[in-house]
Amino acid sequence: MIIFDLESTGNYDEIWKGAAIASIAAMEYENPKNRFEIQCRVPDDSIFNKVSLKYTGYTKEELTDTNRLPEEECLKKYIDWHKNIQNQTIIGLNPWVLDMPLLLFRLNHYGIVHDLNRSGIHQTL
Repeated sequence: MIIFDLESTGNYDEIWKGAAIASIAAMEYENPKNRFEIQCRVPDDSIFNKVSLKYTGYTKEELTDTNRLPEEECLKKYIDWHKNIQNQTIIGLNPWVLDMPLLLFRLNHYGIVHDLNRSGIHQTL
């Protein structure tokens, strides 16, 4: 199982309007040493919701810092990590309220090939 969380620049209503992924953190429940953590550089044209920024603790300047990996590269790295987990059931705080819809939308936005729709991500705790 995967304990999963992401931080974003927007809320659920803004997923399709330009919200981006600021960071991803995940851990394999059965093997807590197997972790994934990354902070992303979001596209300049992303929505930057003030409430989301306050919640995440990030500033727009931090999120657009060129020293961070671009969001697209962060997503590719996450998929490479995720696909090696046997039990892909997602554990999170209301993961289908924001995290999973935004993750899937951004993966599809970049055309990143994944099998998350067929994996266990629809099984949540």
